[in-house]
Amino acid sequence: MSKLTVKENATIEKELSAYLKNFKKISIEKVGKMYYVYEDGNDSYVFNCSNINVLKGWLYGAIQAKNKIITKL
Repeated sequence: MSKLTVKENATIEKELSAYLKNFKKISIEKVGKMYYVYEDGNDSYVFNCSNINVLKGWLYGAIQAKNKIITKL
């Protein structure tokens, strides 16, 4: 496991900040080319992907859905 690089952190910084204001604290870990998102106190991941932009989109979408800016199909 490794931490995110400075560039990866910069890519998701805005969405991650907004996510943390709306939801539980999360941690993001990188294993190889995969990103895993864990909620605070949970040992199993809640989301995983292989691209930082997909992770950014997931964070953005969660915020939009929480605030009812977009709705479920």
